[in-house]
Amino acid sequence: MEVSSEKIVIEASGELSSEMGACVNHAAAVGGFYVPQMANGSLPAASAVEGMIVYDTTNNKLVFSNGTAWETVTSA
Repeated sequence: MEVSSEKIVIEASGELSSEMGACVNHAAAVGGFYVPQMANGSLPAASAVEGMIVYDTTNNKLVFSNGTAWETVTSA
């Protein structure tokens, strides 16, 4: 069985995915939230995806779109 909406799809395997490629494996006994991974040069225009979070495989950093630019998530 597959259930879907505009943004989220629940596959027959139980995997959740979104149209932007993010996924969550809710059946894993250990693990965490797995964000999409992209090379820095492959990131979409930040203005097109405000709020998107991606793991930048070029710089090995978590980044997010503020609606204008990609910013690196850092600790204080």
